[in-house]
Amino acid sequence: MRSFLSLSLLTLAVSFGLGLPSYAQPANPNRFGNFSERAKRPQLNLSDAQKQQMRALREKTRQQIQAVLTPAQRSQLESALQSGQSRREVMRSLNLSDAQKQQMRAIREESRKQRMAILTPEQRTQLEQMRRDRPATPWVNPQ
Repeated sequence: MRSFLSLSLLTLAVSFGLGLPSYAQPANPNRFGNFSERAKRPQLNLSDAQKQQMRALREKTRQQIQAVLTPAQRSQLESALQSGQSRREVMRSLNLSDAQKQQMRAIREESRKQRMAILTPEQRTQLEQMRRDRPATPWVNPQ
């Protein structure tokens, strides 16, 4: 009887502790990267005012990009993002016209210039150093 109870407890421990997959994991755990790894990366230490300016700029850029898309493309973008696809994958699947691609490039470039203008000269230097130090291979979503 004791060996049966011990075996049962051992089976439960293995089943719940080691053998079964965790169902609490997000559908795409790598979508936002490994948060503990991200915390170890060097930071620019933006001030609260800079953070607020960056948020406003992101929202403005998002609205400008939305304005370039057709209603069907906007709908496709929203539903794909809600299903967990990465923004980059979704944008590639929208079949943008050459004119739309050119407009998006211009919007992104202007946004980049504005982001750089928000940073202090020291933060810009630090950002350039961070870019030089990052791995040569791009991050790949292992799906």
